[in-house]
Amino acid sequence: MGFGNPLVLLGLLALAVPIVIHLLARRTSRPVDFSSVMFLQPILVRVARRHRLKEILVLCLRCAALAALVLGLSAPVVRPGGARSRGGAAVAVVIDGSYSMGWQEGGISRFERARRSARELIGSLREGDECAVLLTAGPRPPPVLRPLRSQALADLEAAAVFPGSGDALEAVRSALALLRSSALPNRVLAVLSDLGEREWRELAGKASPALDLEGVSVVLADLGGGESPNLALREVRAATPQLVAGRPIEVQALVENPGGAAAEAAVALRIGEKVVAERKLRLAPGARTSARFPYVQPEPGWVRGSVTLSPDALSADDERFFAFRVAKGVPVLLVNGMPSPIRYLDELFFAKLALAADREAAGAALFEAAEASPADLAAADLARHRAVVLANVAEVAPEAAARLRAFVEAGGGLLVFTGEAVRPESYEAALAGLLPAAIKARAGPPSDDVFVSVRVLRPDHPLFRALGREADLSSCQLFSFHLLEPREGSQVLAATSWGTPLLVEGAVGAGKVLLLATSADADWSNLPLRGAYLPFLHEALAYLAGRGLAARELVVGDPGAPERPGIVARAEGGEEAFAAVNVDPAESSCRRIEPEEVRSHLGGSRAVLLGSGESLARAVEDARIGIPLSSGLVWAVLAALLLETFLANRRRRTRPAGGPRD
Repeated sequence: MGFGNPLVLLGLLALAVPIVIHLLARRTSRPVDFSSVMFLQPILVRVARRHRLKEILVLCLRCAALAALVLGLSAPVVRPGGARSRGGAAVAVVIDGSYSMGWQEGGISRFERARRSARELIGSLREGDECAVLLTAGPRPPPVLRPLRSQALADLEAAAVFPGSGDALEAVRSALALLRSSALPNRVLAVLSDLGEREWRELAGKASPALDLEGVSVVLADLGGGESPNLALREVRAATPQLVAGRPIEVQALVENPGGAAAEAAVALRIGEKVVAERKLRLAPGARTSARFPYVQPEPGWVRGSVTLSPDALSADDERFFAFRVAKGVPVLLVNGMPSPIRYLDELFFAKLALAADREAAGAALFEAAEASPADLAAADLARHRAVVLANVAEVAPEAAARLRAFVEAGGGLLVFTGEAVRPESYEAALAGLLPAAIKARAGPPSDDVFVSVRVLRPDHPLFRALGREADLSSCQLFSFHLLEPREGSQVLAATSWGTPLLVEGAVGAGKVLLLATSADADWSNLPLRGAYLPFLHEALAYLAGRGLAARELVVGDPGAPERPGIVARAEGGEEAFAAVNVDPAESSCRRIEPEEVRSHLGGSRAVLLGSGESLARAVEDARIGIPLSSGLVWAVLAALLLETFLANRRRRTRPAGGPRD
């Protein structure tokens, strides 16, 4: 506690006046023995005691009124936190600048409410005060304490919501460092935020570092907690594994309702500036759903667009951009181990037929296949392909084996069919570190009347999950196959009815390898003659090729990312490429840190927590000079005087003997 006029406290000496008057005015009486009234003595004693008690109460009220009057004239204040005196103040205003502050409530955004409160605060500052405005998000120039209100107001008007997340802990640290550099006696930190979890979890977490708040008063204004309807786009991606010109591409948008009320919106797919598809959605609070849009890109190249929502409470999460590269076809290299001038005897006859059938059915080929001989493999430019198929190749030269390993490690895929030409000892010598299993001796049923069937061991694997019911490999018959010995770290996806491994997968670097223990033609099995062959071959190649042609995405706020959402051009392998720039979807969540939890890290009970509608300027004024008590003391004087008047003039009512009671 402090006093604005401490010399007035000398007036407390005047408390002696009513005490002296009371002592001088006390009634004295001389006892006289009178036998006829001796029975009235107990009554007189009780009356005297009651009268004495009333005089003491009246004296206390007069003294209290006089003391309250003197204290009120001395301008007493309670100084919470770091308030020291009525001198100048350095005020640092930290405003949450993350895009969740753009949430509209009653037609006004949280950020605009924060700006209004800060504007009122800066306008209430006095001559000689200093003020700085800091944002938690976005580009932050070095903060400066402005000695003039006009300069601080200019900084405030230039502030804007950043379409990304911020770092509240770093902003508070910067503000405290700035306040410590000031020579003014009073230092006040004012924080205005919706206390979103993404922004404040580091500061309010259990492992949060302690802040040096010595000599600093803290005012925390909570601007969150709105329940306005809002839908948010959390993700936009191409649901189709391989993006090929002329073939359907499914664009999938994940929509979430992070608000506290049911919401509906129109979801639209835009390619360039044109809306090509639209649908309506309605979501309950906390629900998620996917909106799927089919699209066909007729020519290879980049597809650039966005998915948008109709306007709602928070506009920053209503649009999400994408940039997909559509290829002419997924480039695949087919290495033919047993070519033949007779088409149906060629090792790759059925494989090439399946790929051609795909072109006729869809109007555009999913895979752009090139054929090479084993001798050409060592000199082939594998970087131009996404997958390589070895079909009954007798042996692989060391140079070709090294190139294949480098290709797979870089993210390429390798599919190996065995066959009668394969030499297991050559494969073991050249490809032991690449293949997921060692190729052993050839096996098969003893006669043509006996066959071996196929058992899928991992139906949950992406390869078989994509096949679904279209490809039932259990109906296939094996006439011959190689025994395989899986290596450590590999997984067996399918086996023969004898229990021996048939299809084994392994990972090398960023790529994958599939080893099938039978041939690609119909010599060792009837697989090429079954309807499962085409989808199996397609899904195997698509799985091995991966999503190398999918979207490139950057997040606003990440190092090197642009400061605004959109689509940016970038160089990639010497060619022009594009990337989508989007906001962090976590920032649109309604999850908040409890205000009391943040308060506990900003000084605990010494920090002032403001709710909706409370004045920031008044709270900062109280924090810098203290909370004045004069008005309360004036009311105390009036109350004491009224009670004293009532007691001093009160008379006990009497009644005649034998009369009615009151």
